[in-house]
Amino acid sequence: MRHAVYTTLFGRNSLRRAVLAGVFAGALIAQAPQALAAPKPPAAVNTTWRVTLPTAPGGTWNVTLAVYNAQGTKVRSIYTNTQLAAGFYTSTWDGKNDSGVKLAAGTYTFRLFRSSMNYVWEGVIGNTSASFDGTQVHTSLYPVSSIAINGSEAFLGLGYNEQQPMLSGFSLSAPQLAVRRFASSDPFSAASLVAADDNTVYWANTGGNAGLTSFVGAYSRANNLPQAFASGQSVCLQAQASGVCYPGQSYSSVIDLLSASSAGDQAMKVATGLAVQRSGNLLVVAHGGLGKVRVFNKITGAQLNEFAVGMVPRKLNQIALTAAGDLWIISGSVVQRYTNIATSPALTMTLSGLSAPLALAAEEAGNDNGGVWVADGGSNQQLRHFDVNGNLGSAAGDVVGIAGGYASSPVVASNKLCFKGYGSERTALALDASGNRWVLDTCNNRLLRFAAGATSADTQVAYLPAHYTATVDHGNPGRVFANYLEFRNDSTRASVLQAGGAAWPLVRNWVGGLPSELTDASSYNGGFGGFTSVETLSNNRTYALLNVNGRQALAELPSSGAARFIKLLDQPVTGATNWTLFENGELGYAVSSGSVQTVYRAALTGFDGSGNPLWAAATAQASVPMTAGTPYYRTDAIQRSQSPRFPVTSGGNVVFFDSSVTGNNGFHLGAAQAGTNSWLWQASPSAAMNPLTGAYQTQAVDGSVNYGGTVALTSGTHIVYGYRGAAFIDQEKNQQGYANQFMHFDESGKFLGQFGEATTRTTRPIGAQQANNPMSLTLVQEPSSGPLFFYSSDESGHGGVHRWRLDGASSVGNMSGSGTLGSTVTLN
Repeated sequence: MRHAVYTTLFGRNSLRRAVLAGVFAGALIAQAPQALAAPKPPAAVNTTWRVTLPTAPGGTWNVTLAVYNAQGTKVRSIYTNTQLAAGFYTSTWDGKNDSGVKLAAGTYTFRLFRSSMNYVWEGVIGNTSASFDGTQVHTSLYPVSSIAINGSEAFLGLGYNEQQPMLSGFSLSAPQLAVRRFASSDPFSAASLVAADDNTVYWANTGGNAGLTSFVGAYSRANNLPQAFASGQSVCLQAQASGVCYPGQSYSSVIDLLSASSAGDQAMKVATGLAVQRSGNLLVVAHGGLGKVRVFNKITGAQLNEFAVGMVPRKLNQIALTAAGDLWIISGSVVQRYTNIATSPALTMTLSGLSAPLALAAEEAGNDNGGVWVADGGSNQQLRHFDVNGNLGSAAGDVVGIAGGYASSPVVASNKLCFKGYGSERTALALDASGNRWVLDTCNNRLLRFAAGATSADTQVAYLPAHYTATVDHGNPGRVFANYLEFRNDSTRASVLQAGGAAWPLVRNWVGGLPSELTDASSYNGGFGGFTSVETLSNNRTYALLNVNGRQALAELPSSGAARFIKLLDQPVTGATNWTLFENGELGYAVSSGSVQTVYRAALTGFDGSGNPLWAAATAQASVPMTAGTPYYRTDAIQRSQSPRFPVTSGGNVVFFDSSVTGNNGFHLGAAQAGTNSWLWQASPSAAMNPLTGAYQTQAVDGSVNYGGTVALTSGTHIVYGYRGAAFIDQEKNQQGYANQFMHFDESGKFLGQFGEATTRTTRPIGAQQANNPMSLTLVQEPSSGPLFFYSSDESGHGGVHRWRLDGASSVGNMSGSGTLGSTVTLN
């Protein structure tokens, strides 16, 4: 579907023999018997055409050949998206148009458009997995929410994971290969907490899309199947109208079952901590919103005790159990230790002097009561070790992480931590049997391992959870951004990306030191936060555009130090789109007024003494009539990560793209020549998607599809737009999913190819090339006429920024020749 070679109905060899014999589709028209008295119609005048196709980079050419009159109007189609090999071709045209009407004498032009595209998926940036084959790649919708380590395995709670497994993990000896031992057909629950002993993995559901119910379930490590509790209860999370439980939403044996009456009630009742005694029989669940700790027998599930402790609602990983069964628990800004928790809980110790304790991991110290590791956020951003007596350790490695983390510098280092997460600070922490500390470096989207006694990480497991904002610096294509993270490769980026992440290391994290003017609730490395455009301009300084509290802001990303706020851009006028920052420094937008849509650009004129860009007043570039069936931008499209771009090709064509799936059953891509007020061409018709036509699937064809396109991009003569196609129906497979397709056109409106992988064409967990819901796109050519590359964000398909190489882009071209009727025309 992505770059397969398609032949004509009769096959390539049959077609070529027909062409060489002077016959093409539609050339021979059967003649009906005529009455004797009727005069003969004038004989058609045959015009011979011939062309020699050179060797195609991809092996065959995709050819479109048509005849045009002296006014430039197409009168006869000969080939449309036909696959031809290199060689000599000749045939005749009978002088008639596509309707069979004989044309007047005159000069006519044969125009042949050829392309030989091959779309090569190179993998993703920002993921250290050893393989991108889809079965063992690390990925999830949200960051890891909980870690448990037992023996040689690490288990990861992933929370709500959008129809993918809620639990993942890896072998400590091969951390870059994801292991998903526990299959789940429940697409809606959220395994946000996990704990493990030698025999069982316990998990706590904290909501997700599973209604208003929280509980604790278990899997056997012996057979990877759900494990029953003698005192367990059954629960159906969501029932059909008939009363029958939805598949996968029925659990036969769970404990700590709490149902809520509302979302607010659920927020108070859900579990916020889960810990198991590895050798003993205690299982502990904390409920921060209720201020209660519940103690269970981990084998039978019988509740042994419940006691009150002040905690913070919705904060995860608030408890840890020692080998002897003592409980460490975060209570606001302090950490407390309780003994005898199954019978008569007693507070025996309080650890103070912390900034914002977030997660705990108890030491395994034989049968004595070991110390505890605290992940401390706030102003510290560190791991801190307290011994059995409550003293902060003074040995090397007892404090891990530079104080303040990334507050003063965005440079990523192995001895810095950042716990800034989705709306608030969060992390997860675990110790292995060797005393290695594993911690979620939250705002860098990676797990780090610190060997016992070390203050710098020696291992990282990194991937990008759902990120809808990603971009590439056109002025320096070796810089790729996802949210506020910057990945860089300055020397070998033209080669195929390798799994493991070494080719594109994470070099900067701009979120930690964001000034207050650039900070809002989305200022974390996930979701819609981050830089929508990053461009290095003519003064060799780098500028970024981002959304802050509903406004667009301009910032500088300096060579050293934190991001610098420059200004808020003017609010769009009525009927206007948001601003777009282009690679040449221009700012652009479009205005819909009456029945006309006009594209404007503000030229970059220079920089002030502080290095802030200066722009001239915006001027109109082109206008188009907003009539039914034309591809002007319609504001009912849902697109939060990138503004509609209205890019300009190297030939001066201003591109318009309608990304909606309702309200337009005509064309979805078009262009106007700069300085004009009419359509130059229109393409991508509303129809079922077809890899030969570049059609755009709307609700007129598919009533299920809701989110359609994203943005249109240009590079030189090339145009690419994205089609998310959420909930679309694959017309060939008759399956529903995400389309995840990218459509490639030439600046003249010729369709060149389609690439990407639909969820309907693969199996879980992910397909070989799949990006779920890719919303941010970048098309960039390497300097000195290097390869053309395409990048996209990813909701959770492969956990990184996807990169495609568009081979054959430089071979796209036109051949033409003119002559009068009856002559011989050679195309060159």
